[in-house]
Amino acid sequence: MNSVNLTGRITKDPELKYSPNNNAYVMFTLAVDRGYKDKDGNKQSDFISCVAWYNQADFISKYVKKGNMLEVSGSIQVRNYKLDNGENRTMVEIVVDSVSNLTPRPKEEKPAPQEPNTFNPQYQTPQNQNQDISMVDDEDLPF
Repeated sequence: MNSVNLTGRITKDPELKYSPNNNAYVMFTLAVDRGYKDKDGNKQSDFISCVAWYNQADFISKYVKKGNMLEVSGSIQVRNYKLDNGENRTMVEIVVDSVSNLTPRPKEEKPAPQEPNTFNPQYQTPQNQNQDISMVDDEDLPF
C-alpha cells in the first residue's frame, strides 16, 4: 500500500499552473520536522516535494500562503525525466489526495453593530411603532 501522511509548513506561496491538457496543478515543497534536534539543539527538517491536481490545486492556490501549516495525505510517486541537455533525472514527490490548512484564518475586524435580524416585539422602529404586533402560540401553527 502506497500511503503517506505529512504535516509541515509550505515553503513559498503556491502558484496555480495548467498542464498541456488544461488540468490545474500546484507544485510545492513542505518542510516537515523530523521530531528531534541535532547536537546543537537545532530542529531537523526534511523538504518534501508535493504536487496537487484539480480541486486540491485550486484550494491550495486560493487559501494557502507561505508558512501555513498543512496536513497532506497522498501517495509517493517516482518519475523520470530528461533535461534539455539530455541528462536523466529522477524525482520523488507526494501526489496529494487531500489537504487541510491547519493555520487559522486571521481574525477580521469586528463588524459594526447592526439592527437585530430576529423578531422582537419590544424592538420598535419608526416604521412599526404604531403597528399592533400579536404573538402567535405554537399550537396555532399548522405544522
